[in-house]
Amino acid sequence: MAPVVVTATRTKHSLGDVPAAVSVVTRKEIDQMPAQNVLDVLRTMPGVTVDADRSMFGSSTYNKVIIRGMGGDSQGRVQVLIDGMPAMPPGSNIFEWNSINLDAVERVEVVRGPSSALYGSNAMGGVINIITRTPPKDGFTTTVDTKYGSYNTWDSSLFHAGTAGKFSYSLSGSYLTSYGFNGIPEHSSKASSNQKAGYNDDGTGIRNATGAARVGYKFDKTADVTFTADVASNLRTGQYNFDSDYRLYEYHKTGFGTRLHKDFGAVDSSLAFRADLLNTDFDNIGGTMAKGYRVDYVNPTKQEQYTLDQQNTYALGDNQLVTAGINASYGQSDKHYDYSPSSTGKNRVRETGGKQYTMAGYLQDEISFFDNKLLIIPGLRYDVIGTNGYDKDSSNKSRPGRKEYGMETDSRLSPKLGVRVNPWDGMLVFRANYGEAFRSASLDERFGEYIYGSTLYRGSPDLKPETSRTIDAGFDFTPVKDLTFGITGYVTWADNYIASVQSSTKNAQGYYVSQKQNLDSVQIAGLEGEASWKAMDYLTLFANGTILNPQMTSGKYQGNQIPFTPTSKATLGFTFDHPDWFTLRVGETWTGPIWTDQDNTEAFQEGNFWLTEVRISKRFTFKDYWVEPYAELQAATTKEEVRYTTTSRVPTNLVFVGVKAGF
Repeated sequence: MAPVVVTATRTKHSLGDVPAAVSVVTRKEIDQMPAQNVLDVLRTMPGVTVDADRSMFGSSTYNKVIIRGMGGDSQGRVQVLIDGMPAMPPGSNIFEWNSINLDAVERVEVVRGPSSALYGSNAMGGVINIITRTPPKDGFTTTVDTKYGSYNTWDSSLFHAGTAGKFSYSLSGSYLTSYGFNGIPEHSSKASSNQKAGYNDDGTGIRNATGAARVGYKFDKTADVTFTADVASNLRTGQYNFDSDYRLYEYHKTGFGTRLHKDFGAVDSSLAFRADLLNTDFDNIGGTMAKGYRVDYVNPTKQEQYTLDQQNTYALGDNQLVTAGINASYGQSDKHYDYSPSSTGKNRVRETGGKQYTMAGYLQDEISFFDNKLLIIPGLRYDVIGTNGYDKDSSNKSRPGRKEYGMETDSRLSPKLGVRVNPWDGMLVFRANYGEAFRSASLDERFGEYIYGSTLYRGSPDLKPETSRTIDAGFDFTPVKDLTFGITGYVTWADNYIASVQSSTKNAQGYYVSQKQNLDSVQIAGLEGEASWKAMDYLTLFANGTILNPQMTSGKYQGNQIPFTPTSKATLGFTFDHPDWFTLRVGETWTGPIWTDQDNTEAFQEGNFWLTEVRISKRFTFKDYWVEPYAELQAATTKEEVRYTTTSRVPTNLVFVGVKAGF
């Protein structure tokens, strides 16, 4: 049976029964993958590209997701949800992929294409919905997993859930330690990116821990309430050998939420609340190779995000389903740049931050005709977003106080229209969609500032929201029961595209300045296809591919490709799953050319590589429990280095062995 999906329409449908292009990875498929986190699950999905992929060895700064060319140097163009609620704080618009235990995930749904009509800002390229596991209907279940592998990495996790009468609960946790991976090579054919004196030749130490709890109560068959809480902590150290306490990145998150659901018969209603509190910090390096490096400044940052969503779904007869809801959110970000006495800042203190408020209402109508052979889904959402910020710099003698940027308010109406035609009972299905989307600049993009190496990265308070219009059309063809393939073509026109533009000369303080700007217009045209064939009872073959032309169509860089956006991607592989023998999954993924600067300089082009993944396991089942030893190979390649950017490499040829058990 096809998996049930909810993200494309906010209502339950079987996969393939909606006009949108949707992909899903189920719990069973996750168990068969050589995956450390959700990012590894996304890597092989149709239309999805992971940029600067360092998996568990990288923070959210590197691990960014691109859908249909939307993403690049800003992850905020793809909305990430956990159980349908936004999971990206407005300060950075970045999701930390290591903050959720993969064993606690039931499935991952990806909607490709604009989704602002349901989810508001950020959903330009699409939506990723991470849906967590629910307790069993009766009894309990427990799984434990531990693995060891490359870079002295230990990764262990636990999931336990149960139901007792009207109460249900789940607990999960994970803990990872690793010698780590240094993205800056010691010796490379690209000498300009090699390690310099003062670097640690070895890895970057990693400690990552997560924990989550869920409690539910079922009043009766029509009403229930759920409470959730989760924590995550990530620490990366040791990139430089001059300071044993150097922090490359530190992340702590606390989240909690609740959802109340009631089915009134003709109306299904839910009220959900989610809060996330984040603290991050890193040490910035200053100095020179000749005189030695030092910690120039520390950057403690606090972010808060609160979201409330009330949704009602009305059944108007047998052929019409109307969904209406309201959404409100509040986000805040506060950054501090505390310079050391020996730095060029001379005890300088810089404070930046701001607040963002959102009020929205959304409406969607699902209308079916001719015994569901024709499905039409119009929808729209109206957002009002207010943003303000501040900037205080102790070194600014002409303005010793705090500069306040006044409240800026923007309103957006995001319409959509989807059509699905199913004339031959699922053998051939036609899909077409039109949608508009937008993205408000993050607080970091507006008010942030930091130094990395010889470059000063700076925001722009007057950034305009990005907007886009997308048309797509495609079909799914199932000529025989176990063979399915589909093709979708799309064109996106986007205005006020935000990107960093770097100066060609240094400023008075000796830095190149890379500032966020609206780069007028872009156009992204693409074609994506996917196929799956169950060749026999235990063997499934799969393949998918994407080609696109992400091009800037106006302004200074007209005609150039959008940086950090691969122009092609392909995945092919198979899964062999025999209960009496073993389970084997093999996949190959190709990533095409990637331009890493606005000028599309040939010397700065990266990409063009194949990566292989393999997982083999054997489950031994006993009366009350099962045990499954396994081995994994990730990012296998024959290339000397794999790069998404000119400045650093990504980990390759990773090997892990482990054992998983359940009862």
